[in-house]
Amino acid sequence: MVLKLPKSGIFVKDRDIVEADFGPMRINRTQVQKFSIRHRGSVRLSSGRYYTEDEFEDRKKKNFKEPLP
Repeated sequence: MVLKLPKSGIFVKDRDIVEADFGPMRINRTQVQKFSIRHRGSVRLSSGRYYTEDEFEDRKKKNFKEPLP
């Protein structure tokens, strides 16, 4: 049995996908809770101390409405 090794580098239509920008990711609390068991990175994410994009926008609007002293 002969294995065919790919050429060096990972290319898709002449683009290096390792350095490609995948754009913003939309996450919600159920996704984070589902994968938090396997995640060994940020303590904030695994303990639920973060804002989703929608929650952050709502909080930002609320804070901008507050009068300055």
